[in-house]
This record gives sequence, structure tokens and C-alpha cells, in this order.
Amino acid sequence: MRIDIVGRCRLFLGIAVVLVAASWFAVLIFGLKPGIDLAGGTEWKISYDDGKEAVLRFAESGDAVKEKYAGEIEKEYGRFETLSFSRIGPVVGRDLLRRSVWALAGVCLAIALFVAWAFRNVSFRISSWQYGAAALIALFHDVSIPLGMLAVLGKFGGWMVGTTVIVALLFVLGYSVNDTIVVADRMREHLIEEKSRKTPIGEVINRSVKETLARSLNTSMTLIITAAALLAAGPASLAPFLTVILVGTAAGTYSSIFVAMPLLYLWNRKCNG
Repeated sequence: MRIDIVGRCRLFLGIAVVLVAASWFAVLIFGLKPGIDLAGGTEWKISYDDGKEAVLRFAESGDAVKEKYAGEIEKEYGRFETLSFSRIGPVVGRDLLRRSVWALAGVCLAIALFVAWAFRNVSFRISSWQYGAAALIALFHDVSIPLGMLAVLGKFGGWMVGTTVIVALLFVLGYSVNDTIVVADRMREHLIEEKSRKTPIGEVINRSVKETLARSLNTSMTLIITAAALLAAGPASLAPFLTVILVGTAAGTYSSIFVAMPLLYLWNRKCNG
């Protein structure tokens, strides 16, 4: 199978730019709807109709929520049983939100620095900082697309961004950088073998992607199928978490191949052929 990443690098990067721009446009227009654990309030999980579950969220906080809404819930769902009733104050919610944002930013920076350090021994063809920068840009792509999806679903479906969604985003970051490193590490092997610099960098990238593509797709599809099955059969409360994993995994697979590698090519094509 012929794979030409470098020949269509501008097309692949253009698609990524459009997706990221559309995602942030949605975030800016619709905003992200913070969950109870970030904004404060009450989450009431109930079971009704001999086993069906529903998660109800209220801006108010405290036991008064039960007294205020119990009658309305019974009218809507019939007899029900409380599975969990959790409340959180707005001060704690703001602190969690701040910590979550710093966690995402810190993880991205730490990953970029680690990748740059890990590839320091092959800087004779590609600077080690370029590996880190390409990984960081790919990670920005991978986080942006799920956030844009959450903004749209928050506007039209009432989906909220809670701590479970933050966990899912951190998972996506870890998965994506692992996929990127697999391709980049194969490049490193070929670059070490080609110290004479006779092989153009574009050919090295295409060969590396071809040799790792099946592994990347198989791993991603395994994760996507598992998450999709859980999404179809699991409780509604896990839907945002699993959907972020689904979308983020797909975005991460794309960026590892069609964002990070084209960037490395464009940055080095003049001096490497």
C-alpha cells in the first residue's frame, strides 16, 4: 500500500485547522456548561420503573432540593428510589475547575518536554524540540475537538463538563502522545540508520507511517469499539465520559499521523530534502 503523507501534508493540516477552528468557534459561541462538581449544586441519581436510571441536576444545593422537587420527580417518573444524592458548594466547584484547567495545561507541557528530551539523541536530522512542539500542537488538536463537541451538546443536549470529562480528556492526551511517539520512534530508528543523510526526510516519514499505521488503527479501533459498546449499554451518567474518549481517540489517531508528521516534514524539508 502506497502512503504519501508528505505529498498531501497541507491538505491534512488544513483539515485539522478547520476542525480546531470550528471547535473553538463552538466553545466561544455556546460556551461549556459546567457540571455540578465544578459549578456547585446537587446531583440526584434515581432508579425508577424497576431498574431504569436517571441523573437529575439542580443549581440549588442542600437537602431542601429533596423537599422541593420530590413531588415533581414522582409525577414525572412514578415511584422512584434514590441511588445517590450528592451536593457541592460553589467555592469547592471553582477550586476544582481551576485545578482541572491547570492539570490539563501542565500535562500538555510536561508531555512536550518529555518528548523533546526523549528524542534528544537524534537531533542531527530533526531538532528534539521540534518533536516536542509537534506533539504539543497535536495534543491541542486532540483536546479542541472534544471540547467543541461538548459545547454543541451542552447547548442542544444539556451536556455538562464535570470532573469525569476532565479525566477523559487527560486519558485522550495520554493515548494520543503514545500514538505519536510510536510513529516518531520508528522515524528515529530510520534516521539513526540513515546517518549519511542520503534519504530525504519525506521518504523517512512515509516509510515510518506505513510501518506503524496498522498498529495505530488496530489499537484505536479496539478502544473505540469498547467505548461504543459501553456507551450503548452503560448508564446515561457515563455518556459524556465515553463520548469524549470516542471522539478524542479518533482525533488523536488522526493527529498522530496527519498533524505531527506533516509538521515535522514542513519544518525540515528544505534542509533535509
